[in-house]
Amino acid sequence: MAFRVGELPYWAVTESVAKVTFPGFARMSHRGESVAGSFLSVLGLVTLVACPMGVLLSATAEPFTRTVFGEEWLPMAGALAILGLWGTVNHVEASVGWLMNSLGRAGLNAAISAIAVGPLVVGVILAAMLGSIETVAWVMLAHAVASMVVRMVVADRTLSIPLGGQWRAIRPVVGGSIAAWFAARAVADALASTAAPIALVVSVAAGAAAYAATVSVVDPGVIPRSASQLRRILRAAPSR
Repeated sequence: MAFRVGELPYWAVTESVAKVTFPGFARMSHRGESVAGSFLSVLGLVTLVACPMGVLLSATAEPFTRTVFGEEWLPMAGALAILGLWGTVNHVEASVGWLMNSLGRAGLNAAISAIAVGPLVVGVILAAMLGSIETVAWVMLAHAVASMVVRMVVADRTLSIPLGGQWRAIRPVVGGSIAAWFAARAVADALASTAAPIALVVSVAAGAAAYAATVSVVDPGVIPRSASQLRRILRAAPSR
């Protein structure tokens, strides 16, 4: 259940944006246009919106579990605290993977996944045998970080998406996410003896405020700029 909850922000945001931008990147590449600027803009938007969801899930895992699932589900809180971060990393990894697919590098993207699955399987089995569910979650997080770094380097070397540009696109989010996690976790711990719904609401509010403030300091104007961009993307999404 911690895994399912941890991946919800991906399906809610990253997957939806990727489906809209995938054909656009493919058309740009077919016309011989550079996709670097557009992709970095989308990467910054996706991470700005989606990453704080996973971070706040991680930081408020215990009051979230108590509020949404009840006391009997409390053993999942430890895994959710880790898998919330795993889900956060997935936004960057998946965004780069979608770009590779749209530019005709699906085979390379699949090869990276195929090579990485071996260490993941071994790590998960050993973690399950020798550790706990939290150990398994740590293995998954480490695998996601490694896969993200590999894809970012490959995008730099084969798709002309500069590694420095990728970092600048996500830098405000990284700073904001760190601030949000510590703020939300501190409040959640301070309100541990308070009713879980109250602790959840207050800690999420504290984390969200810390996130918005830090992001605005690192990159002033990024929030309204991204909101405008998101509205344009949503208007471009095909109706079902």
